[in-house]
Amino acid sequence: MRYEFRIWPGDATPFIEDMQTVFAYNGREKRTDTYLLAPDRNDLLPKIRGADQLDIKQCLSVDSSGVEKWEVIVAETFPVSPGTKNWLREMFPGLQKSQAAFRNVGDFLEAVSGAAEIYTVEKSRRLYCCNQCKAEVTRVTVNASSFNTVALECDDREMLKRFMHKLNFNGYRNIHYGVALRELYLEAPYSRLYDAQDKRRFDNPGRVGW
Repeated sequence: MRYEFRIWPGDATPFIEDMQTVFAYNGREKRTDTYLLAPDRNDLLPKIRGADQLDIKQCLSVDSSGVEKWEVIVAETFPVSPGTKNWLREMFPGLQKSQAAFRNVGDFLEAVSGAAEIYTVEKSRRLYCCNQCKAEVTRVTVNASSFNTVALECDDREMLKRFMHKLNFNGYRNIHYGVALRELYLEAPYSRLYDAQDKRRFDNPGRVGW
C-alpha cells in the first residue's frame, strides 16, 4: 500500500526546478498506457501498462488533506489468472460469458470496448526519488491535447505531506488519472481539473522541453 497525491499544473517548470533541490533525479521514461474506466467506480483504476501488462489498483481511503491511500491488486500479463478474471468481471459485467477476453490484450480490449471508457495516454515522465518517496513530472497527451501532471507517492503518509509542503502543493486538488481523464473528456479544464488560481499558468505553458 502507498500514499499518493497528484496535481495538474498548467506550467510544470517551477516544480521541475524545486524537484532538483529536494529529490535525486532518476531518469526519464516514455510509454503509452491504456486506461479502462469502469462505470461508477472511481476507486478502481485499471490500465494496460505499456504493451502487455494489466494493472489494477484500488483507492482504499482519502484523508482530510486529500492524500489517497492506494493498493495494487493486480499486476500481471495475459493470459490473466482466475482471480484477475473475477476482478474484471466485477468491474465489467459484460465479460461474464467471455473466455476469449482474457487470452491477450487485443481480445480483452475488443471485449471490454462496449463496457469501459477507454483512454490511450502517452506519457513522457521525469522520475525522482528520495528515501521512501518517489516523484514524477509528466507530460500527458490524450486525444491530441497535452497536459502536465506532478505526483508524489510514498509508503509514509507524513513524509509525503512534508514533501508536498516543500514542493508547494498547497491549493492544488489531488486528482488521480481516472478522475482527470473523465474531466478532460468533458472539456472543463479551468473549472474542474485546474484550480482557478492556476489558470494563468495554464495560459503560459512554461519553458519545459519534453
